[in-house]
Amino acid sequence: MIKHLLVSLALFIVGNAAIAQVADTFAYDPWPGDIRVSQVDEKHFADVTRQQLFLSVPFAESIPFYLAFPTNRKVTTVVLLLHGITSSKDIWWQGSGPYSKVREYREALLAAGYAVVAIDSRFHGQRTHLAGYRSPRDLATENKPHALRDQVVGSVIDFRRVIDYLQTRDEFADANFGSLGISLGAIHSIALAAVDDRIAFTVPIFPPPKAPGPAWQVFPMGIASHTNTDTLLLLADQDEYYTLTEGKALFASFASANKQLMVLNSKHDPDITKAPEVLHWIENRDVLAN
Repeated sequence: MIKHLLVSLALFIVGNAAIAQVADTFAYDPWPGDIRVSQVDEKHFADVTRQQLFLSVPFAESIPFYLAFPTNRKVTTVVLLLHGITSSKDIWWQGSGPYSKVREYREALLAAGYAVVAIDSRFHGQRTHLAGYRSPRDLATENKPHALRDQVVGSVIDFRRVIDYLQTRDEFADANFGSLGISLGAIHSIALAAVDDRIAFTVPIFPPPKAPGPAWQVFPMGIASHTNTDTLLLLADQDEYYTLTEGKALFASFASANKQLMVLNSKHDPDITKAPEVLHWIENRDVLAN
């Protein structure tokens, strides 16, 4: 009996230490009085407004992002849209080409009254100069696991700063937040949900589960056990970056009591989406969990 209690206590201590380590890895210094946001463009699409913004805080690089929201409806939920590797925030509006089918998720969310935020992650989009204009894919193909880890950590911190800013705007001060990401963006989405309790739900689409060396701890298989957020995981049954068995092992490792798995007949670049089903899950996830 005593031995069993000691083992349980040791596991509890180790578990809490692991949680604290993950939280510390993604921690950042807030600058609540020094958030600077500049708007460089605003477009109107029927009943939707899209603003192009840059966020700056001291001792950090500027973060470019789009904020789109229904023009004449009160927004109660904001969804962060997180793009894949070598892509950018523009993919969520792109009409053709690789990964352009993901725009259907953005369209469904806006039509249902959600606001969406599409952010250039580090070394992507308007931030490619930070990588010397090299492809971010080089981090994986040239075996740079420390830089790959830093890309994930730095990007997630940037996303958290964008949420900080949104909460200063009257129209989003009381909003809920969720995240939806594809590929590398799905990796970001899982990590963000693990370390920021403002994220009420996450929809990672086709996340590569594993990474070498130090990147492992911030990749899905290394961090999913810390993710208690409501989770809808989408897997491709013909994905080039993981087997379906590996994907299902990732699903099993999520700590969330409210999680659902959806398997698509697709390769990594989706030629189909499940936007209506994903939207249904987001809007009914509390009921579906029971």
